[in-house]
Order: sequence, then C-alpha cells, then structure tokens
Amino acid sequence: MLLGVAGGMVVVAGGFVAAYFVLGTHSEARAATTTAREPEVQVQPVTVEPPPALAGYLDREVELVTGHGSVKVTWSEIGASIDKTELATTRGGDLAALAAKGSLPLHIDRDKAAKALFEIKAKHDLSPISAYLDLEEKKIHDDRPGQGLDVWASLPRLVAGARQGATKLELAH
Repeated sequence: MLLGVAGGMVVVAGGFVAAYFVLGTHSEARAATTTAREPEVQVQPVTVEPPPALAGYLDREVELVTGHGSVKVTWSEIGASIDKTELATTRGGDLAALAAKGSLPLHIDRDKAAKALFEIKAKHDLSPISAYLDLEEKKIHDDRPGQGLDVWASLPRLVAGARQGATKLELAH
C-alpha cells in the first residue's frame, strides 16, 4: 500500500514537471524583448501665486499647549509651507471656508516640525518623582507622575491644525 501511494506521488510530480515544460513559454526572452512605448508628453507645471492672505497664515502665531505649559510659535517656524500643487487644484479663494473644512493648501515639513517639537519636549517634559519621607522636616512628600510630549503623535495634530488655520493646538502627551 505504501509503495502505491509513493508511486502515485511520483507520477503526479512527473506530470507537474512535464506540464511546466510543455505549457511554459520558453520561445521568447522577455527581458531582451523591446516593447513599443508611447511617446512621452511633457506637462508644464502650473505656477499659481498664493494669495497674500494665505501667506499671512504662515506668519500667524499658534499656541502649542503641552502637559506642562504652552509655547507660542509661528506656523512657518514649525515647518508649515504653502503646498503649490494643492494650491493649483484648490477651488475657491475664501480662505475662511477652506480653513473651516480643513482644506487650506498648507504642508508641514515633518523633519522641521519634529525638530521643533523635540526642542519643546526638552523644555517642557517633567520627570516623575517618587514619594519620599523627609526625615529632617518629618514630612511625607507625595509622588508626581511624569508628563512627556509625544512628538510622533503630535505631528498629525500639527498637520490638521495647519490645514484648519488653528490658533491654539493641544499636543499629544
């Protein structure tokens, strides 16, 4: 019985190998064959000048609220810039309506924003303090939990805040 099953497996494997060689297309070397390409059409980029009011959004101050305080910076200091490709496709010039929808054509440079957030983190993070007993004053000091700024979770909040033209933004901690 065992020889019958093993023999059947050999026959099936032989059928697979034969089908591979018979049905496979070995008559054409695909890597060496050139294909006809359509002519490339070069599209000139559309340059649209941003409205002055939009450039004013970059100079506005935003209050970044951390767990330990707040910092006031401008949007351009934390990496916001005008997204020219989105500006070309944006319909309507009412910036207040675009801000209400969260559709201002602004872009956040993640590297510059992360660098700015790490600077804020260095100044505003609080280390935890364990409870301790002061033997000289005979006083028990309570513990205090630490508070830290989560830079990577704050980046999406910065992007959303920039596109909404926010003036106050709470960062993740």
